[in-house]
Amino acid sequence: MEGLLSLASENGLAAPWRQLREADPFVTLAAAAYRLDVVEADLVAALCGDGVLRLDGPFADVVRVFPALGRVRAVTRNAHATIETRGVYPPPEVGCAGVAGEIGARFFFEQWEYGYALDPEVAPDGDAALVFYDDRGRPVHEVHAETETRRDVLARLVDVHASFDQSAGEEIVVASPRMLAARTDLGAWLRQAEDARPVALRSLADLLDEVRREALPVSLAVRSPGVVQRFSGLMHDVSEAGATIVVEAPWVRVCVTPKGIAEAWVVHTPSLDGPATSLELLDASASVVLSVSGARWPGKPEPAPWRDLLERLKTA
Repeated sequence: MEGLLSLASENGLAAPWRQLREADPFVTLAAAAYRLDVVEADLVAALCGDGVLRLDGPFADVVRVFPALGRVRAVTRNAHATIETRGVYPPPEVGCAGVAGEIGARFFFEQWEYGYALDPEVAPDGDAALVFYDDRGRPVHEVHAETETRRDVLARLVDVHASFDQSAGEEIVVASPRMLAARTDLGAWLRQAEDARPVALRSLADLLDEVRREALPVSLAVRSPGVVQRFSGLMHDVSEAGATIVVEAPWVRVCVTPKGIAEAWVVHTPSLDGPATSLELLDASASVVLSVSGARWPGKPEPAPWRDLLERLKTA
């Protein structure tokens, strides 16, 4: 992909972006957009022709090629949580729970509005990447190239889906991240459900560390507007870095900011293999930040110790 994006452009956001990058070479697109008071997609679009290439959909066709890329780093994030998985995408018709080495993700393409290919000098980690956003400019999903990634497949993918229009900028309705608010109360179903109860979660780090010590296999899911990305397995380490909780497992890293969590709910849902119990963490706008459940395999019930652990949480 390197060298494909050679068109020159100048835009109102391009110069401030370069100044931020010169002052802090490791500044992320999200942090830069926030400091410039724009949504992230607005900043990325402003760099079209200057290290960024606009992609055309349908994005479902783009995702169908992901398994052929080989090993990549997949990222899904919201305002308070991020999951990064190094692995391969399974064929879309197969699905995956996100075991080590595989990327477990469910896609909701009606939420995918914008897509871009980033040259290494623009991508935060210094390698080629694909980034996607919803119609309000919020991040949906990212795919970052790794050493083992099939660069020829990635180059063909970008070539096939490159937009004819590479002018800088997008007409995104919401012009500032400070104006973003949830469209609907995604937690309403929890408050009305018979098998859901609010719980007092004093320390998410302590709960996750207890799960790690007990060697309970869990499923961690981070949601963006258009993707649910999941890891299933044993957590190898739970640590705190400043205001962030970091969960690590083979090829997986999950980061959560507890101060963004306003509500915690224990939810019981029926399934063919018996009841499933999950911990749903919501932010102040009642959007689900992180879901934690017992790892479940076809034909087997959830681990009883996991269910017992959540039952011991006090009702809020």
